[in-house]
Amino acid sequence: MANCCSAPRCTCRVVAGAGVSVEGNGSSSAPYIISAGGGAATALAVQDSPSVDLTLSGTGTAGDPYEVTADVVLDPVPPGGGSNLLSEGPDGLFVECEGVRGCLSAGPGSTYDPSTGVIGAAISTDAGNNLVLGGDDGLFVPAAGATVATADTDCIALTGDGSAGSPLTAGPVIDPDPANALECRPTGLFAPAASGGATALAVNDTDTVDLTLTGTGAAGDPYEVSGAVRLDATPPGGGSNLMGSGPDGLYVECAGVRGCLSAGDGIDYDPATGVIAADLSVDAGNSLSIGGDGGLFAPAATGLTAVTSADSECIDFSGQGTGASPLTATPRLDPAGGNLLSCTPSGLRAVLAAPGCGLAGDGTAASPLAAQVQAWPYPACDVDALAGRVFCDSAGALRSEPRAMATYTQDTVGQNFPSPVVPTGFDNVIVTRTLTITNPDACRNAFVVCEVEVDIDFDLPANSGAAGGITSDEMQYFANRGSSGALDVHCQVTKVYNRQLTPGQVLVEPLDITMGRGSGGATYNRIQSFMRAFIFVL
Repeated sequence: MANCCSAPRCTCRVVAGAGVSVEGNGSSSAPYIISAGGGAATALAVQDSPSVDLTLSGTGTAGDPYEVTADVVLDPVPPGGGSNLLSEGPDGLFVECEGVRGCLSAGPGSTYDPSTGVIGAAISTDAGNNLVLGGDDGLFVPAAGATVATADTDCIALTGDGSAGSPLTAGPVIDPDPANALECRPTGLFAPAASGGATALAVNDTDTVDLTLTGTGAAGDPYEVSGAVRLDATPPGGGSNLMGSGPDGLYVECAGVRGCLSAGDGIDYDPATGVIAADLSVDAGNSLSIGGDGGLFAPAATGLTAVTSADSECIDFSGQGTGASPLTATPRLDPAGGNLLSCTPSGLRAVLAAPGCGLAGDGTAASPLAAQVQAWPYPACDVDALAGRVFCDSAGALRSEPRAMATYTQDTVGQNFPSPVVPTGFDNVIVTRTLTITNPDACRNAFVVCEVEVDIDFDLPANSGAAGGITSDEMQYFANRGSSGALDVHCQVTKVYNRQLTPGQVLVEPLDITMGRGSGGATYNRIQSFMRAFIFVL
């Protein structure tokens, strides 16, 4: 290169490549200048897929790189024509059995709860139905079955017919009164008492989409970002992920989730179609059929002479279960001390003991538990607008509104001066005193009564005058019209005004002491000030 450029002008050829510019002709007066980084921004494009929408932002510079984000596309009309049952969580997309139980419905002789996925047999309410479950867990009605006559009491409700296939059971009737505190213990019922180079580009994966970056960012090879949906292999509920992906987006259909259900006793279930039906027992003597209301029906038989019963922890039985001696049940009351339970015509009830301080009533319907209050004694005033309030603290104790507060603060200053001349004009600030006032209450405003006093000592030669005041209020003027001087002429003046502070506010209240109208060589030698604040929180 040194030999090439030894001539007045270099004959070498310099060609600019990608991202580089060349200036000059190689002479001593115009040498070659080669610069890099002046090219155009790197090209970048994004391309959507059937299951992912991509968005491009940024300008492609080092300080503002391109940024690509992705959103999952959910198919609003899956191929099977059903609703899309897909959900999105922090670990990806998922579908669980709990979200798809609405894909099933009950047929004749069956019941189905879409909120829990539980399938059961529908027992007909037609009169005389005597249906039970057979030995193979199918529905069964004995050919010579029998029923028992029962009669409920105020506090016990009976179910079953007393046969081996449908044993008689009894349950307590709980009074629905909100004050009822009844519970059933192993020993019986109980109610307790009350208590600069290439353009920068990066992609960021999300919980539901993985992004892939290809290309170099050149005009002929632009960056390209593609996305793939993340399917949660272990959804939060612990089941399998039932989601599908098609050309029009992600979807979940009823046909893909019917395997989440299974048949229990007395039920047939086809996971291929989602049809639920009653399973009729093949045991000999089964007389079960579908009743007139679409439920399972078994005609009742006759001939019962007695029924066998067994007492439980909370119920005692009596009677034979016949028309002449109907089976009845009575509650067992725990003899433990403090049991407030009783049996009333409306059911079992726990009556509270005598109330404590501030309470009235015994918790019964006729005398409900309530706060002990007095009549409002101010007929001219609205109780809703003017009465105070009562609150419950973290320990369960009743509390009133915050107590009233009253406090006081003051400051006194006496200052001597080397007899400066009283200025002319009006309301000249000579000195400023301050008083710090604090609202001691953290939740209520404070009303403050401020009182300030100023006393200025003037020395007045013959035919002189001077004025003093507080802020812009001139409150005194002295004039000596005699032939001799007057010393320490003064008068103590006072002002009273108010301030209001927000909860916890600290106010620095100023007192500007002013003078003016000085003439004839009038001077001052002492200023005394008094600042007081009376603080009330009501």
